[in-house]
Amino acid sequence: MLSEADPTSPILVILLILTEGTIQIPEASRIVKIIAAKSSLIVLAENGVWEIYGDTGGFIATSFQMSKISSNWSY
Repeated sequence: MLSEADPTSPILVILLILTEGTIQIPEASRIVKIIAAKSSLIVLAENGVWEIYGDTGGFIATSFQMSKISSNWSY
């Protein structure tokens, strides 16, 4: 049996094909920076800041939450 982290897993390959290996933030304009912060990703865009984090049990590419933290920030 292949582990979930196994890069040869056919499930992982299908997931990458279906998601194109990206997370979409439809409202975000140009992404300026992405910061790893504990169990979240903080995404800084020209028009705001978003946090991307996993559901209960951690981050899974097919199951995550996203929330806009701020509309204003300066870079």
